Amino acid sequence: MTQNERIVKWNEDRGLLNLDYDIANEMSFIIEEVLECMTDMKSEEARESAILISKAIRNGNTKKLAKYITKKNLDIKETNKVELSKEQILDGANDIKVFSTGLIKKTGYDPDLSMDEVLKEIESRTGTMIDGKFVKNKSKEARSKWYKANFNKALDKNGLKDSINEYIFSSVLGELNDKLIRMKIISNLDIVYGKLLNDIVGDYNIICDETNNTPSTIDNYEFNLDIIFDEDDWKFSIS
Repeated sequence: MTQNERIVKWNEDRGLLNLDYDIANEMSFIIEEVLECMTDMKSEEARESAILISKAIRNGNTKKLAKYITKKNLDIKETNKVELSKEQILDGANDIKVFSTGLIKKTGYDPDLSMDEVLKEIESRTGTMIDGKFVKNKSKEARSKWYKANFNKALDKNGLKDSINEYIFSSVLGELNDKLIRMKIISNLDIVYGKLLNDIVGDYNIICDETNNTPSTIDNYEFNLDIIFDEDDWKFSIS
C-alpha cells in the first residue's frame, strides 16, 4: 500500500470522502494547517480564521483581502513573529499533504496517477534560477519538449465505472431492451466516455447485443452491457 493509498484509507475510515464536496471548505483545511504552522494560533482559532479566508477567496474577495492586509500594514509587521520549530513545520507540511490527497480522491482522481502527471509536466520544463525564482526556458526547442499533464489519465477507475453505470441506468429507464436502444447507448457511450476510456483503460470494446441480452434477459426486464479491455471486463446489469 503506497503512502497515498494509506492516506485515502484514513479519509475513508473517517467518512471524509462521503461528505459533500465544497472547494472552499476543502481548501480551508489546508489554510488552517498553514496558520497553525506559521502562527501561535490554537486549533479552534485557526479553523475559524481559515474558513473566513477560504470563503473570501472563493467568493472573489481576494483584492479586498489584500487591501485590508496592506492597509493594516500586516505584511511587514514582525512584532508578533513566531519562532518555528522544525517539528511544527514538518507537522504542518505533512498535514497539508494528507488533506490535499483526500481532496484529489474526493474529486474522483487517483492521487498517485495525478502526481505522476504533474511530475511529468514539471520534469519536462528546463530553465535557470534567477533571483531565487525558477525561470522556464521558453525557446522553441525547449517548448517542443514540454509535457502537459493529462489528468484524464488519473481519473479513478471505480469512479468512472460508477458514472457509466448511472449513465446506462438513466438511458434505459422506461425503454424497451431492443436492438435500437442498445445501438444508441453504445454510440452515446463512445461519444461521452470514449476519450476517458481510452486515456484510462486503453483500447476497449463494448458488447451490448443478443449475446448478453438474451430473450430470457429481456423477459426479466434486464439490460446487460460489457466493456472489455486488456486488464479487466466491466459488466453492467440494469434491472
